[in-house]
Amino acid sequence: MPFHVEIDSTLDQICILFEPAALPAFTPESYQDLLATDHVFDMFTHKCDFFLEQVFDEDSLLKRAEKLENLLLQNLNIRQSEKMIEALHLIKTGYEQNLTIETLAKKLGMSAPTLYRLFKNNVGMNPKSYLNTYRFRNTLNEILRGQHHLTTIAYTNLYYDQAHFIKDFKAFSGFSPGQLLHKISIEQNDLAWIYNNKNQS
Repeated sequence: MPFHVEIDSTLDQICILFEPAALPAFTPESYQDLLATDHVFDMFTHKCDFFLEQVFDEDSLLKRAEKLENLLLQNLNIRQSEKMIEALHLIKTGYEQNLTIETLAKKLGMSAPTLYRLFKNNVGMNPKSYLNTYRFRNTLNEILRGQHHLTTIAYTNLYYDQAHFIKDFKAFSGFSPGQLLHKISIEQNDLAWIYNNKNQS
């Protein structure tokens, strides 16, 4: 979901993007606990002595990245569910065939409630929400790349019609696809930043 920030000076940021279900490999904390805290990084550092301050004291971006990488590698404990790996693979490869929750559960050999628990424990959302988010991310990436017309993008991502496409897109981003396309100011890998000038009407 989009979020609003106010920046009154130069921004010095650190952003770590995890692949779906990758976060549990670096912390035993649940998604609910991570979402409830204002000090997420403590989950990785175990309240280590001012780790973020040490990172930001580094002027070299390469040295910052090295410190972060070393921290994450120290925490790495690959214990990911084989079923979750299989589920994510099925979604990635079967997405264009309009994969349903029922089909996914059947292919994994589990009941719908078990599938629900699998997703909640590993990605912090139910499978239907994950599929909707996955579709939105695909759609957003196609829009940002500008390779296709919006109608083609809606069709290839299995939206019923243009109205469904716009409604779903606005639910995630707060903007219609056309509005977002004209408001994007900065793109950083998988992040899209929108800059609103206060002096503009």
